Amino acid sequence: MKIALSWFHHLFCLLIVVSPLAALDPDLSLDQYRMREWGGNAGLPQRTVTDAMLDQDGFLWVATQNGLARFDGHEFVNFYQRDGIVRDVFTDGYMVCLFQDREGVIWIGTRSSGLVRYQNGRFQRFDQRHGLPTNFVTSLAEDARGTLWVGTSGGLVLWRNGKPTPGPGAFASRPVYKLFYDAQNRMWIAGQNGLALYDHQRVVEQVGGGVFQDAAVHAVYQTRGGDMWVATVAGGVWVGREETGSGAGRVGLAFEALPGAPDGLEVMTLQEDREGNLWLGTATSGLMRYRDGRLTAHRGEKALRNLRIHTILEDNEGSLWVGTRNGFFQYYAGRYFSIGRAQGLREELIWSVCQAEDGTLWLGTEGGGLIRWSDHVARHYTRLEGMPANEVLSVWAARDGTVWAGTRKGLARLQDEQITVFLRRDGLVGDYIRALQEDREGRIWIGTKSGVSIFQNGGFTDLTEKEGLAFNTVRVFYEDRDGAMWIGTDAGLSRYQNGRLQNYTTEQGLISNSVRALHQDRGGSLWVGTYGGLSRFRHGRFDAVTHHHGLFQDIIFKLLEDNDENLWMTSHDGFFRVPLSELHAIADGSIERLTSHIGASARDRDIIECNGGSHPSGWRDSTGLLLLPSMSGLLILDPAYKGTLNWRPPTFITEVRVDGVRRPVDQPLVQPSEPFRLEVHFTGISYREPKNVRYRVKLQGYDAEWEEVGGRRFQLYRDLPPGDYRFRVQAAVEEGLWRESTETYAVTVTPAWFERTGFWVSTLLLLGLLAVSGYRYRMFSLEQQGRELQALVRARTAALEKANHELKATQDHLVKAAHLAGMAEISADVIHNLGNGLNGVNVGGALIKEHCEKLPITKLQRVVALFEANQEQLAVFLQEDPQGRKLIPYLKKSVAVLICRRDKLEREVDDLVDKTRAMNKIIFAQQALTENRDQLEDVGIHEMVEQVLILQEDSLRENHIHLVTDFEDRSTVRVHKTKFLRALGNLIKNAWESTIMRNAAEKEVRIHTFQTDPAWVRLEISDNGTGIPPEDITRVFHQGYSTKPHGHGFSLHYCGNVISEMKGRITVQSRGEGKGATFRVDLPVVG
Repeated sequence: MKIALSWFHHLFCLLIVVSPLAALDPDLSLDQYRMREWGGNAGLPQRTVTDAMLDQDGFLWVATQNGLARFDGHEFVNFYQRDGIVRDVFTDGYMVCLFQDREGVIWIGTRSSGLVRYQNGRFQRFDQRHGLPTNFVTSLAEDARGTLWVGTSGGLVLWRNGKPTPGPGAFASRPVYKLFYDAQNRMWIAGQNGLALYDHQRVVEQVGGGVFQDAAVHAVYQTRGGDMWVATVAGGVWVGREETGSGAGRVGLAFEALPGAPDGLEVMTLQEDREGNLWLGTATSGLMRYRDGRLTAHRGEKALRNLRIHTILEDNEGSLWVGTRNGFFQYYAGRYFSIGRAQGLREELIWSVCQAEDGTLWLGTEGGGLIRWSDHVARHYTRLEGMPANEVLSVWAARDGTVWAGTRKGLARLQDEQITVFLRRDGLVGDYIRALQEDREGRIWIGTKSGVSIFQNGGFTDLTEKEGLAFNTVRVFYEDRDGAMWIGTDAGLSRYQNGRLQNYTTEQGLISNSVRALHQDRGGSLWVGTYGGLSRFRHGRFDAVTHHHGLFQDIIFKLLEDNDENLWMTSHDGFFRVPLSELHAIADGSIERLTSHIGASARDRDIIECNGGSHPSGWRDSTGLLLLPSMSGLLILDPAYKGTLNWRPPTFITEVRVDGVRRPVDQPLVQPSEPFRLEVHFTGISYREPKNVRYRVKLQGYDAEWEEVGGRRFQLYRDLPPGDYRFRVQAAVEEGLWRESTETYAVTVTPAWFERTGFWVSTLLLLGLLAVSGYRYRMFSLEQQGRELQALVRARTAALEKANHELKATQDHLVKAAHLAGMAEISADVIHNLGNGLNGVNVGGALIKEHCEKLPITKLQRVVALFEANQEQLAVFLQEDPQGRKLIPYLKKSVAVLICRRDKLEREVDDLVDKTRAMNKIIFAQQALTENRDQLEDVGIHEMVEQVLILQEDSLRENHIHLVTDFEDRSTVRVHKTKFLRALGNLIKNAWESTIMRNAAEKEVRIHTFQTDPAWVRLEISDNGTGIPPEDITRVFHQGYSTKPHGHGFSLHYCGNVISEMKGRITVQSRGEGKGATFRVDLPVVG
């Protein structure tokens, strides 16, 4: 039978090809589906689930005996216990039924609180005070006119326009169990006293010719094919079909009991899935399935036997949800399923698997013997049938139709249903057999704990350590494309070809000598799975791939390659895959980390343990499925399975909090400009793959690009600046398949009074007036002082000119110096408001005044008087008079003093000139920095750097920062000048402040400009400061991140936004904490 395993292939075609969001396939039993149980630990209010409903948005609502919850695949939101609702609306937490009408309103039927409406986030109660017969609401349905039918324990009510009216027929005063509105616009009314039908203004009390008269009916359901299913408490299950006569049209419904239904079957609920399976939830028989005229009861713990089933529903991804009296269960199709005891195997611990050419599977088990699996039927071969042992470690189906089985007690050959046993006495090298393989010549290779035996032409040839085998305990065989047989042992790897053996161990580069798996990929590389990782053998060399490179496990049992060039590996911790491209890249040294994709969920890994140490311990079948022996049966894995293919999760904003206080999601937020914390919570609905949902967010008006936040379901913002913003969120399960929430959240931050434009305009005007007034007053004062000083110097100098030419020249220098000092002081004081520079000017002026006051003017006046008194006999006076003889030495001394004073004045004047120039530059730079022009300007990037350095010059000097600039390129860029200067200032200040924080012996900041290509210029700002941790590199430019302990985290975020706005790029590199950082700004060159 060549297609004995084709059902596996058809099965997965149904799961992933025919239906992108597959329902549960009928070819599998419940034990072969994946199942999750949702209970109190997951947030379910209470384990007894009375009803469940999927609303129009995709949320799953769950009614329990102690609460109402809404589920999104991630968490249950318990409405019954929130916000005092229990006190205001519900008498207690016992919820009975759920329904959503065409307007999106959700109705909740309760046991003692009547009918509750949930609309626009508010609950409203309607009970006996509003006209209900009782407060126990049992079932809800809506007809084509939008009328809500309400079944209660005291009768039927029609709810129109917010008012109840008694229902039609006898059920107006009888207990109602179930309401169902069918495709023919008929309302079915089931209860304790039978089944009625409301058909186009006509009530039919005796449906089915009285079959249900006085019967208690629990469930009514219509399939897509139009059949009506009715379940009674004691009368079993009935199926009704329309009766037609020739030309007479519809005359009624004919009901017959469900064939094959067990006696006393009590069905509580019915649900048809998208594949046509009809699921029956019973009171004591668990979950049952009806398809193609056949009712199937399932075995095993997943069948939910002895659990009263209250509700069944199917979600949009194809999962089936079952609510019981003791738990809420989810069934769904997965990447793999298993064959075990529930499918007829006597033993689930499987060591080896092999597929014959006719598609039959052969399994070696621990205690269950050899198993043939074909057409869903297991045939066991044990010691009773002639096997040497029931523990089969290895199995191989040869091309000639014989099947070989290796046990701990010998080798068995099954041929034409006859078993022949071979032992050591028959020429076998050993009886403990773990590996079997047929080579291209038809020889059977047998690996034992005592070496290798090769069976050919009815005899055995031995290959052991004596013949050069690496070790006698053999675990695995592999025949490569060249016909060489590779033999994996517990102490190395051997290659056998043309009668020669070559061995490889850790001495030749093998990662471990304990070899368990071998595989040659399509490129010819041999991969060796060991107890210490994976080795690649290529071009005579071994290269290792281990857990340190990202490999999920270092203990590898089996290697299998799929059609997408992934290498699947099994281990004691389940199974996983790695793209071969990444494995080769690790082996080549071109990357440092790879990604292991775990094949089973974390929950399943707790119970899945693959088996190894034998051969073959895995198989790829003719359709591409992977067959994996495990401790819990044979796993059938489809490597091409894509999960919820093309599923775009519905995405919603679920909660908003400001400073921890919840705000309405549907109302815009208006917040004053003051410190505040904004939290936005959101969700993407996926019940099949909730842990794989990824999100990205964008605060429009604040974020330039979408920010991916992984699986985090909230976003935090702090102290947003004034402006208008709109929060948006998208979710995806698969790469690139994003779905955005249809709702956004608007945020407006209003500016404070001192942040408004009018305030700043007025303030700048006032400061300008003060600056002009101060400047004019100071200039007038300095000019007056200058005139007085000049007059004094001229008067005194004139007297000295008559005495000596040299003295006169000295006086001329003094006058010039004083004049220059006064002018320098005037120029410097123009920018008196600039702090340190102006203080320096004031000090310089005081020193000049002090030097002038110390000039020997008075004494020189007396010398002039003596000259005038003795001008008739000046020569005699100078030579003979005691006073005259002292004048010449005194004048020489005075000249020296004047020369010294002149030099000091010149130095002070030079210093004043330097300060004036520096402050002129500061004025220019500050004017550029305070301008508020939105237009783009063409500027030299080096000019912008120089303007910022002028403003920060004092800080750099005071903090002893060693600044190195290298303007290799002086290209012109097009920027918003003011914004760019502010951003550049932030980056440079951040650099030198980080050197101070590190307290390095030499604080250094380097600024370098150069062209990366003809179209781009780069500005690099490097420091030897505190550096940035590797885990923070990706969020340096995020709002709230700061390199300083008490920083507000806005400056670098501002820099990132500004550079992006100007079509530029900004990046950062750091080798880690304490190793400095380099910020790179790339801008397009103009022209």
